[in-house]
Amino acid sequence: ATQQVLDSVAPAIQTCLRNHRAVVVDVRMTVNPDGTVWGARATGKNEGTPVASCVQSVVRHLSFPVTEGEKYVQFTAKFRRIGGGQDIETASAPGSLDEPSQVATKTLPEKSLLLPMPPQCGSKDAVPCVTKFDDLRSVSGAFRLKDDAIRTLFEHRFGEGEVGDDVWSIAVGPPATHLIIALVKGAFVPFRVDGRRLIPVRSSVTGDASPRIGWRLAGAVSLLSDGGRQVIFEQDGASGSGMGQQIMSIFRLSPDGSELVEIFAGEHEYNENDSPDAEGPEVLRTTSYVVEDREGQPAEIVAHRRRSFGKLSVNETTRYTWKGQAFQESPTPSERAEIEKNTKALATASAHAAANAAKDTQRAERDQRRELSGLLKRLPTLIDRCALIRKRYSALQEKRSVLTKKGDLNGINSLIPQLHSTEDDLRAVRGEIAAAYQGLSAANAAPEVLDAARQSIGEKCGAAR
Repeated sequence: ATQQVLDSVAPAIQTCLRNHRAVVVDVRMTVNPDGTVWGARATGKNEGTPVASCVQSVVRHLSFPVTEGEKYVQFTAKFRRIGGGQDIETASAPGSLDEPSQVATKTLPEKSLLLPMPPQCGSKDAVPCVTKFDDLRSVSGAFRLKDDAIRTLFEHRFGEGEVGDDVWSIAVGPPATHLIIALVKGAFVPFRVDGRRLIPVRSSVTGDASPRIGWRLAGAVSLLSDGGRQVIFEQDGASGSGMGQQIMSIFRLSPDGSELVEIFAGEHEYNENDSPDAEGPEVLRTTSYVVEDREGQPAEIVAHRRRSFGKLSVNETTRYTWKGQAFQESPTPSERAEIEKNTKALATASAHAAANAAKDTQRAERDQRRELSGLLKRLPTLIDRCALIRKRYSALQEKRSVLTKKGDLNGINSLIPQLHSTEDDLRAVRGEIAAAYQGLSAANAAPEVLDAARQSIGEKCGAAR
């Protein structure tokens, strides 16, 4: 079965060997209990070469059968280029990979396969949470995992000599998660424990780390009053000279457990020109960070900083409070006073604006009521006038009808101007009535008022609005 899995990538391996003009590459592989590849590293003369990187990138995506007893399995696969473009040979000396008794395999100790979740810092019989960040150097050891098998597992993934002596085991969350943090080439590399698997966790904790490996520390803190824990790191920074710079950072776990998100970063020490032979004044910054608990709320981080320049020095205190996504510097007393002043001014301005808006609304409502009252008085008058003009117009039409029957052209001609004038009066008053009716509607007159007005207009003025 193992041979079949390796044979499935034979064309890709053949391409790697041919492109890089390599004859054979030995790859030491570690397979997780679920069959996924934990580590794959070339050994021998091709270690660290382009052909090794090519082959490793291919086999790391393989999926092997699940191992019996849920054990990690290690073996060495030999990939050999065959001339004429034929398939490659995959074997593990001595013998074939399909002959388990002859394959160079081994399993890691059973205790490395199941890592129980450590208790959260600060809980009963557990390691205390870090409350003074400058004490991390003395308490970080309590979070170290003393398990050579786990370190061996990391060495097989990243290479012998690439993994540091320290491996930390820390409970963080929410969600409650067991983190294993290794040092690889001097950088922190976090994994979360999922049963018998170690799953990489994304993180920017490596940051601006210095190649100097003086301090690499990890521990746990409790800052957010959510029942969970966060992880704190300290390492050498890239700035300063002599003893240089020490920086620290705090991360919380993302809701899906896939990433460590930075919520605070600071500097413990910065040293410039601390050598006795150095020219110029010594520049030194030292900071002590203390956690101050607040009942039912996220803690506050207080930084006491001393800055020195030669013989001159100054002390200052800075407070950092939780702002929902990260800890941010709190305002100074003078800044806080200015903020309070501006807040009060804004509140006063808002109150005045609200009061003016209320007055404007009241004024508009009053004007609307006044206009509605006026329209209700004016509309009946207009309707009555329309009725009179309409009646006069009807009388003139009847008179013209009589004159027409008599054939009195002179009488008809003298009557026409009166008819035209009355038509104009009727058209004008109907226009005023329409405007008054629209005014009633705009003034939010009651539906029954509008219905009564429309009925009256239709009856007396001959047109329903």
